[in-house]
Amino acid sequence: MKVRAKSSGAKTTVKILARHPMESGLRKDKNGKAIPAHYIQDLSVKHKGNTVFVASLGPAVSKTLMFLSTLKELRPVMPLILPG
Repeated sequence: MKVRAKSSGAKTTVKILARHPMESGLRKDKNGKAIPAHYIQDLSVKHKGNTVFVASLGPAVSKTLMFLSTLKELRPVMPLILPG
């Protein structure tokens, strides 16, 4: 997961790039067996212990996810904590 944050005045733009298999559970492998669902369901970003961004996702999301959020009055920019 890559995170970039840039401040301008009282606003901070946070970009998150996440790569993940994102299996929906609907595909089958070469033997015809169902591939189990495996995808990001929740994403939250915290700053100084406070949650500043929350997203609930489903299986129809790209393998390369790009989230962009503009937050007001988020100083200093770092550290942002993402779940590992």
